Amino acid sequence: MAYSRPPEELYDVKADPFQIKNLANDPKYKSILEDLRNRHKIWTIETGDMGHLNEPEMIEQMWPGGKQPVTDIPYFIINAPEDRSSKNYRTGGTYSSPMTLGFYCPTHGASMVYTFEEKANPHWLLNAGPLHLRPGTYNIRVKAVRYGYKDSEELKGTFFIK
Repeated sequence: MAYSRPPEELYDVKADPFQIKNLANDPKYKSILEDLRNRHKIWTIETGDMGHLNEPEMIEQMWPGGKQPVTDIPYFIINAPEDRSSKNYRTGGTYSSPMTLGFYCPTHGASMVYTFEEKANPHWLLNAGPLHLRPGTYNIRVKAVRYGYKDSEELKGTFFIK
């Protein structure tokens, strides 16, 4: 409930279940606090936590030589009656209804966003599953995004659904 918190907090949760009295500065608990600091340090090393690194060191680990990785360009996953193979594609085409259209990106951990808008700064939608396309014409733009990476190039396709 406080507006700011001290850098370290230590509570006796049995005697103080609402964690009101911080014992971190109490000399009686110095050995416990030091033990917990040491356990935390070991845990961060074992788990690869980078919280102990300063920002330039972290950036160098994420982007060796300062080169930011780029997310791979996605593929269309087309599932239509005339295409029972459901192969990956990078273009549109003419298909029969019913049809579903999904997206795939080879970059591990990437998410796909798409839009039907053709303007310069469109509203991107997060892909959460295949799109069910009804008869009509669809101009679709897709890109892959991942935290710490540059966005992929856009994949554009036009789909004519009969």
